[in-house]
Amino acid sequence: MRLLPGYPPSRLEVSGSVDVSLSGDLAELVREIDVRGGPVDVDASTVTFMDSAVLALLAHLAYRHQVRLFSPPEAVCFLLETTRLVELLEVVHSPAASA
Repeated sequence: MRLLPGYPPSRLEVSGSVDVSLSGDLAELVREIDVRGGPVDVDASTVTFMDSAVLALLAHLAYRHQVRLFSPPEAVCFLLETTRLVELLEVVHSPAASA
C-alpha cells in the first residue's frame, strides 16, 4: 500500500493480500487522506485478497470523501456488493479511466 504524492485527488495504491495485519498501516494512510481532504482514487487492480478490516477502512473513507475504486478484481467486487459498500463509492472498471 502506498499513498502517492500530489492531490487532489489523493491516489492510494493497494495491492496483494490486504488484511487486518496491514490495517495499522492503512489506518495511517486514511488519517493522512482525512487531513488532505478532497476525493480519493483507490487503485485495487492488483489486490488478491481483502478482508473486513480493509472494507471498514474503505467505508470510513467513503463516508468522508468521494471515493473511486479502480479495477477491483471480481472477489473484491463481490465483497463490495455483499456488504453494500458499493453504494457508497464509485467502482471504475476501465483501466484507462484511472490515467
